[in-house]
Amino acid sequence: MNPTLERLFRLSARALSDSELLAVLLDTDALADEDLRAVQRTPVEDWLDDPRLSPHQSARLLVALELGRRSLQQPERKPPRLRTPADTHAFIRPHLLHLAHEEMHVLCLGPSNLLLRHRCVARGSATHCVVDPRDVFAPALAARATALVLVHNHPSGDPTPSSHDVALTRQLREAGRALCIRLADHLVVGDATWCSMLAAGLLDSESAAPPQLMEARCTPSPRRR
Repeated sequence: MNPTLERLFRLSARALSDSELLAVLLDTDALADEDLRAVQRTPVEDWLDDPRLSPHQSARLLVALELGRRSLQQPERKPPRLRTPADTHAFIRPHLLHLAHEEMHVLCLGPSNLLLRHRCVARGSATHCVVDPRDVFAPALAARATALVLVHNHPSGDPTPSSHDVALTRQLREAGRALCIRLADHLVVGDATWCSMLAAGLLDSESAAPPQLMEARCTPSPRRR
């Protein structure tokens, strides 16, 4: 028996390195030098065109990555209540994990912060995302939401809001007031941390305190950079 498979059956998959796991999955060591995080971030179309892999091997890899992403999503018997930024991050993290491009998501809330609707309203590049306010408020109006939370990711891994992020958020907050829809928060998600603009004071104050970056596993105590 292959030594790698022997260790797999004897010690479990946890005993194998990233490259060994990929080799078992794909039945080839063509990706032995690839970093697992880089593999997860690589766009789908790149794997479909990768000359090192057959179409069947590419399909195996994409299915494995998607299964890993879905395994992080907790099944909900009823819509969750997103009472805190940590609640919001726990819900949205699987949707943004390992993306190589920016996405803007809208979480539409009803009474008692019950999640009524979740929509991805914009996809961009690795450095920016163009957001149309009509796309932001359309799902909230359709769901008759009383509030919404914006969430977008920074593929760089640093969730510190940019000046453009803050300006856009304040513009959308004003637009929401005209529609009687409250902008409750805007979360920026990075690799290991996340930032709540509400907690950082960036929604209501022009001279806000430095953003508080929270641990991605929702550690209750903030740390500053």
